[in-house]
Amino acid sequence: MIGNFRHRVTLLRLVQQDGSLGKVTTSWTPLTQIWAQVKDLSGREWYEARQLPEGEVSTEITVRFRADIVRTMRIQHGTTVYEIVAVLDRDGRRKFLRLMCREAA
Repeated sequence: MIGNFRHRVTLLRLVQQDGSLGKVTTSWTPLTQIWAQVKDLSGREWYEARQLPEGEVSTEITVRFRADIVRTMRIQHGTTVYEIVAVLDRDGRRKFLRLMCREAA
């Protein structure tokens, strides 16, 4: 399965800072780069992913297990940025995480 992890992606985290006049500014800051498998969903996989309560999912990104990956993060692959809809450890063995994603608006 290691051969499938051929895509370099960047984990992004939300940073909020107090700006001038009390206005809060938000930005996405790179946290780290990791190897991943990026797979666009189609057909049955896409239909099953739509059943998630968070809404439509278009891409599944699989990474090695990391305890610090949460839904509030984003992932950048090339020029495309994805919102993480769900973080799944399907078998509970803490080896891999399946990140169900959609393109960020």
